[in-house]
Amino acid sequence: MPLFSAFCLFTNLLAPIHQFESSASSIVETVQGGILQTHIQPDESELPISSDQILNTFIESIPNRSVEQTARLFAINASIITPGGPLSVKKFLEDFYTENTQIQINVINIFSQSAIGRSSAAYLRLSETKKTGDVVIFPCAAIIDCSDGLIQQLTIIFDVLAIYKSFPHLFNTESTGQD
Repeated sequence: MPLFSAFCLFTNLLAPIHQFESSASSIVETVQGGILQTHIQPDESELPISSDQILNTFIESIPNRSVEQTARLFAINASIITPGGPLSVKKFLEDFYTENTQIQINVINIFSQSAIGRSSAAYLRLSETKKTGDVVIFPCAAIIDCSDGLIQQLTIIFDVLAIYKSFPHLFNTESTGQD
């Protein structure tokens, strides 16, 4: 082996990491034991957004009462499942924001994302100030299923009967006289 080739091999072993930057990610080349290894480290902006992050963004958007801002988190054909039945995203948000003059959300717990990272759930305490001035405070669960960084389905679970018994005048149904 010529002396120059031996020097180049020795130099590569002493400086094992060479890093080159591209516009989207870092390309890292490592020479270990005379073998060149190349791998790409994605930029943080390239990493997929987790369902937990999407759920947190959704929860943070609610008090702002902006249909457009909140709706951006949903896929075009997304659905919202409520105790009253399924609704389109726009219909749900418009009704929710119209019925309430103020909305506060306290996060009690966010449950870890599923093994494949496509769904997350939160246990929340909602405080809604209705147009009538009534303040309704109740616990609920919000479960999201995500794909491609957007909410595909939101399921909202809460005890409707407890709210109905406390505030029957808020519901548009005629009383049957039964409790």
